[in-house]
Amino acid sequence: MPPLQKLHSADIGDHVIGLRWSPNGAFLAAASISGPIHIFRGSDLHLLHQLTGHGLGTTAIDWHPTLPLLASAGQDGNAKLWDVESGTEKTSMPCGMGWVEHVTWSDDGETLATSCGKKVILWNADGTKAHTFPDFQSTIADIAWRPHHMHLAAAGYNGVLLYPTEKDGPPEKLLWKGSTLVCVWSPNGKMLATGDQDCTVQLWYPEIREHLQMHGYMVKALQLSWTSDSKFLATGGGIHVTIWDCAGKGPEGQDPVRLEGHEELISTLAYQHKGALLASGDEGGVVRVWQHEKAESLLSGLRLDQGISVVTWSPDDALIAVGGATGAVSLLRLP
Repeated sequence: MPPLQKLHSADIGDHVIGLRWSPNGAFLAAASISGPIHIFRGSDLHLLHQLTGHGLGTTAIDWHPTLPLLASAGQDGNAKLWDVESGTEKTSMPCGMGWVEHVTWSDDGETLATSCGKKVILWNADGTKAHTFPDFQSTIADIAWRPHHMHLAAAGYNGVLLYPTEKDGPPEKLLWKGSTLVCVWSPNGKMLATGDQDCTVQLWYPEIREHLQMHGYMVKALQLSWTSDSKFLATGGGIHVTIWDCAGKGPEGQDPVRLEGHEELISTLAYQHKGALLASGDEGGVVRVWQHEKAESLLSGLRLDQGISVVTWSPDDALIAVGGATGAVSLLRLP
C-alpha cells in the first residue's frame, strides 16, 4: 500500500475544531478551539489572514456557497461574518446566552442558521436577523439544512424537529426516546442519518414517516458521511469504518461492509464530493483512504504525529486537508 503524500503543513497552535475549504478551493479555513481562525491559500497553506475568531473559543465555521464570506460561531454567544479577502470582520450577531454551537448556510446562500442553547435563529446574508423559532425541546446538539427543501433539521433530546423555514408553522417531529447527537442529510434530501446517545445510528425517511435503526457500535457514532449519489453511508463508532448500502429498500436486513485498518477509535470521516473515495482519521494519528466497492478497499494511508480531528476533501477531490488534535494542518494527496 503506497503512503499518502504529505505536500504542505502548518500549525494553528491548538486543537483544530473546524477545517473547511471555500467552494472554489482558493481558501482553507482552520478554526482553533481556543478562538483564532486561520485563512490559508488552498494550494499550499500559505497564511493569508489570522482572524480573531471568538473570545473563549470558536465552535464552528461554514463558507458561504458563492461569496468569499466565512461564518463562525463561538463560546462568546455570537456568530460572526468575515470577509476573507480583506481579513476583516463584517458583522457580529448576538444569538443569546451560552455557546453558539453551530452555524450553517443554506444551499442558496440567502440564509444562515445558528443554534445556541435551545434556540435556532435564521439570519439574512448581511447579518440581519430573519426569524427566531420557538425554543427546542432541549439543548440543540446539531442542525442541518435539507438539500432541495426549505427544511432545517434540529437534533437533540427526543429526536429531531424539521422546521419549515418557508412559512410559519409547526415543525415536523421525528421522535426518538433518547438523545440524538448528530444529523446529516443524504445529498438527495430523502434520508436523514443520525448518531444517537445509545451507540446506534438511525436512518429516517421523512416523506414516508419511517426509520431504521442500526446497532453494533463500540461507542457513539458521531462520524457520518454520505456518497454524493446517496447510495452509501459511512459511519464511525469504533475502530472499524462501517458502510451501509442505503439504495433501494435501504440497509434493513443487510450486513454492512466493515473496513479494517485502524487500531484507534475513528474520529472523522469524509467521502469525496463527486468520487467514491472515503478518507478516515483516528485518534492515533492515522489517515486512511478507501474504495470500499473494490476487492482491495484500502488504497493508501499515512501516520501523522498527532491525533486526527477532521479530514476534508478539496472541492475538486484532488487533495485532503487534515486537522490535528494539537493544531497541525496538513495537505495530503494520493500517490
